[in-house]
Amino acid sequence: MRKWNSDRAEAINEAMAKENEAMHEARQNKKEKKAEAVETKAQIKELEDRIAAKRVPNKEVDDEDNKNLMMLNKALLAAENAIDQLTNTLQEPRFTYTKTTLKDGMVDFKEFEKAFKEHEKSN
Repeated sequence: MRKWNSDRAEAINEAMAKENEAMHEARQNKKEKKAEAVETKAQIKELEDRIAAKRVPNKEVDDEDNKNLMMLNKALLAAENAIDQLTNTLQEPRFTYTKTTLKDGMVDFKEFEKAFKEHEKSN
């Protein structure tokens, strides 16, 4: 029975470590995608201003600008979709992390209460 419990605890600890790493990667990817979205929005604004400032139409230049604007809007949409997916991933963690000081791995009620209060403050 003890062997089963220790194997189970090991498997849970490994799964928790993998999830923690995945959450860290998701947070990093979300930051990168947000920066990408901000940069793309700035490029779109600049291109829209340039298009609006034109006085005389020029088909070749206008077609190129409209194509670039379309591609920037596609890139922005893709970045926003990725941000939404990463947000969903970050909001559904499988494990709740608490640290215990007891040898057997059981959580003392006082420790649980303290962790719960800390969790309440962070949200």
